[in-house]
Amino acid sequence: MWALPYSGQLPQDINGDKIIEFPRYLGQSANSAVAWLQYEANGAVQEVQETYHCQDDGWYVKLPQSWWGRVNGDHFLDSRESQVTLTLDGTPVCSLFTIGGDGRETRAVMGNRFVVKRQTEQVFSAELYDHGSENGMDEDLLRHSFYLTEASWSGGPD
Repeated sequence: MWALPYSGQLPQDINGDKIIEFPRYLGQSANSAVAWLQYEANGAVQEVQETYHCQDDGWYVKLPQSWWGRVNGDHFLDSRESQVTLTLDGTPVCSLFTIGGDGRETRAVMGNRFVVKRQTEQVFSAELYDHGSENGMDEDLLRHSFYLTEASWSGGPD
């Protein structure tokens, strides 16, 4: 089975246009921004989406086009939750939390956090900062841009 270094990502239709895109990692780890490329029959290449993937926690977020090429993330862990803070040109725009254990529902909404997705054993929440709002992100857009990573499988021989 084919995969890119660090990624675990396979070509897929990331933007729902019924054309397969190929991932190009923009960082040095599985927790980084990814450019999704479409190849035309004539050899032309077009970037059609950028995402930020947190492979460690099993999610990704689609980035607004105005953020493409400008996002980095910092990953912090403790025993019951992890936090990824996304920065735009070095300034924090939002933090995304993966929360498990007792009290996860309460911790998911403490302070200015809001829930973006729930699973049986985990809650995913976010906190939006002023720089994110100033650059076109709001709670609804962040909820609709957040996806859980699906397990991949192969129907044919390796």
